[in-house]
Amino acid sequence: MSAFTIDGELTKVIDGYYATGEAPNLWYDWFCTERQLQKRGKRLMEILTFFVNHKKVDLKGKYAFFKNNAPVSGGTYDQVSIMDIDTGNALFCIQERNKGAVLYYDATEQFLVERELPL
Repeated sequence: MSAFTIDGELTKVIDGYYATGEAPNLWYDWFCTERQLQKRGKRLMEILTFFVNHKKVDLKGKYAFFKNNAPVSGGTYDQVSIMDIDTGNALFCIQERNKGAVLYYDATEQFLVERELPL
């Protein structure tokens, strides 16, 4: 699986990351160098942790995957998506853009509303 979860519970992955500094199968896709992935992954894990605490997201039955995007213009940027295990549907998409802004989108708003995460 190119996403991470342990026994259907994303909480265990987050707790394990902070205990060991490792997360299994962290990246789904990337366009930066592999050397950059560890630093970018650490930052996304911190953003993910803040987001689930800030939004009080129940992580049971959820998984997440990290992706490094390369748009046609501009530099690469990173995102983490929180998915429902049963349906495979995206619930949230969180992006850290080049200038450091962290934005999130919610499935309940059809991912149309861009909100800044107050880190």
